[in-house]
Amino acid sequence: MITLMSPLLLIPDFKKLSAYSGFFIFCCILSICFIFMFEIATIYARNQGQAVEMTYSDETGKVVTATEEKMAEAFNYEYFNFGMFPMFMGEVLSIFEGNVGLLNIYSQQNQPRSMFKQTVVTHVVVGVLCLAMGCLSYLAYGSLIQDLSLIHI
Repeated sequence: MITLMSPLLLIPDFKKLSAYSGFFIFCCILSICFIFMFEIATIYARNQGQAVEMTYSDETGKVVTATEEKMAEAFNYEYFNFGMFPMFMGEVLSIFEGNVGLLNIYSQQNQPRSMFKQTVVTHVVVGVLCLAMGCLSYLAYGSLIQDLSLIHI
């Protein structure tokens, strides 16, 4: 993937990337919508009493179907895990890390002063989406979530 996208970094004028970035943003929004729909459908089915098959990775890395006992203990929600708080902060830093690309985009702006406002709005939107996805995933799958960015939120 990096090999395919690296020639894009050689383009000096970022305005020429608008079609590519528009398509990329559309795909990201579409995938987030599908994830939210799937999680809401899972929560709804579980609340209606329908059996929802869940899988997880055991200690050896093998994918296993969750038993009734494992699913029952998965939904004993733990609202805050103090032991994982440093890991959570590390993930927050990696989600909102600043990068050198921001400086290039800043220099290409017609009105560079408006970039601060745009950056703040973007970070707020990303933060709300991450928090919403983490909460919905935790409600849908309980402690069977094993993805780092979702289990610690």
